[in-house]
Amino acid sequence: MSAFFVFMIAVIVQLFKTLYIFMFTNHSDTQHTGSNMNGTPYTLRASLLTQAQEILTHKYHQEYEKIRYLCDRDAVDLKVTVWPTPPSTEDIVLEAEKLYKFVQTK
Repeated sequence: MSAFFVFMIAVIVQLFKTLYIFMFTNHSDTQHTGSNMNGTPYTLRASLLTQAQEILTHKYHQEYEKIRYLCDRDAVDLKVTVWPTPPSTEDIVLEAEKLYKFVQTK
């Protein structure tokens, strides 16, 4: 099997794991119910910050696992590999602002 084929299988497996976790875990703290959408501005901002953190953390873990997978199979040179950095507070706030702009548009 070629390295690319093995890599693509790993990506697909990771995608199915992510979908499984998303579908079968309780996301009540991040899902918008009718009461959350009509809550206070503080509740909305707190919810958007949580969602932004989850989005960026998920992206970080996907990148990390992809590189780790490639390193485990000697598909990349460890000396030149650039590992992802966890999301900073500034990154999370910027992502939350993007989400807020989306919520504000009709």
